[in-house]
Amino acid sequence: MARSPVTTEDGRRIGVAVDAVVFDVFGTVVDRRAGIAGESERVGARAGAQAD
Repeated sequence: MARSPVTTEDGRRIGVAVDAVVFDVFGTVVDRRAGIAGESERVGARAGAQAD
């Protein structure tokens, strides 16, 4: 699908229309959750907490 060029009022072409800007954060989110879960287990075990 071709995008229509974006132009200024005087007709100068300045780029193409953007439908979405997407960032890949999967690795960051997964690693953060794994780190939080691991630390929670460690602290919970020290405090005598039990989880299922």
